[in-house]
Amino acid sequence: MGDIEDIKHAVQRDFLIPLSEFQAHTQALDTVHDQCVQEFQKALQALFSPGVAFHGAAADAVAQLTETYLAAERAMGDYTSSSLSYRLGQAASLSQKTVAEIEPLLSSLHDFPLAQAFGVAGGAVKGAEQPVEESLPPPDPENPISLGIYVAGLAVVALGVGTTVFLASYNEQQMRANEVWQEVRQWQRGMNTLAAQPESRLPPEPTDPKPFLPTASSLGLTTQQQKTAQELFQEFGGDISLDDIENLIRQHPQWSKERLRQELLRNQLKQGTGYPGKLLRAGYTEDQILAMIRSGYTTVHMAVILGDTSLGPATTPEGRVLTKHALEDSILRHGITLQQIDDALDNYSRVRTQQDGANAYIKKNADGTYTVVIFDKSGGIVTAIKGLKPKELNAIGRRYGFDPSP
Repeated sequence: MGDIEDIKHAVQRDFLIPLSEFQAHTQALDTVHDQCVQEFQKALQALFSPGVAFHGAAADAVAQLTETYLAAERAMGDYTSSSLSYRLGQAASLSQKTVAEIEPLLSSLHDFPLAQAFGVAGGAVKGAEQPVEESLPPPDPENPISLGIYVAGLAVVALGVGTTVFLASYNEQQMRANEVWQEVRQWQRGMNTLAAQPESRLPPEPTDPKPFLPTASSLGLTTQQQKTAQELFQEFGGDISLDDIENLIRQHPQWSKERLRQELLRNQLKQGTGYPGKLLRAGYTEDQILAMIRSGYTTVHMAVILGDTSLGPATTPEGRVLTKHALEDSILRHGITLQQIDDALDNYSRVRTQQDGANAYIKKNADGTYTVVIFDKSGGIVTAIKGLKPKELNAIGRRYGFDPSP
């Protein structure tokens, strides 16, 4: 009799084989998705490339909208070790586990033996006075495998096979069928749980009335790089476009904010624009302006030198106040940077008090030289010198009235 084998074949054909092929069939979906996103991103990069006249509020809106969309797409493409994206990888893993659990159970199902298999030569059915259906325990009405086994069992009982042994086999078959069905239901629950997981949030519709931040052509930049570009754009007061600043960051993604600022100031010097251009027209030489840039001067320091703003904003990066003498003469003459001044004050070896009551900070460097930062009585930095040998340090001490010795 082939009834049970027919059931097993149907389960293999309609359930186990499709689950086994799940990963191979769905991997193409990931490939199509990735290719589409890559093509979309290439098209956008061409739209925002240098020389393309797409800028302003519309460009800002498109840039922010598409960056949010691409972030959601990247979240969907979070790949697992199975080479599938996360959601499909979870579904493939669940399907493979289900196949591994069901196959041995299905193999244990077999056709009911004839009377000879039980050692019965056609004896009467035990309980033959009862209806045939009452000889068999009822099946699980929701389990199609159980129902199939029940129908096959009725046929065997109707033939008059010895029922005592047959019922034991029938019950065992039903138990295996129920185990198979429980695995199927567990797979269904797992797939429903995966389907219920929230998708990555997409950006709002373009008609959303909320204003967009000015992030034109920010595609391809990290959040920190976008922040740096915005800060430099504000620092230069609009003299350099945001597009030009972001393009420079793309060309040199490893550069620090200080290095980017210096390059932007050098470009302005070449073009005779911005504060470097104003300094040229005010009579400063190109070498003098380059020395300012190397020392870490910003547009604020240059504005103070030109008298466009008060001395108050002229500080080191960490906020130490610079005197006019330090800003216009000492720092540039001694070739020290504002960052080196902050480093000496943060890591000084000793501090000495001058005859006028002001302090001198001394830092011993790794090469055996010294850096000295000297304040005036008002608390402003008046002199900063680096690379001093011990004899030169003693001479500075005599000049300013302090003992530099340890």
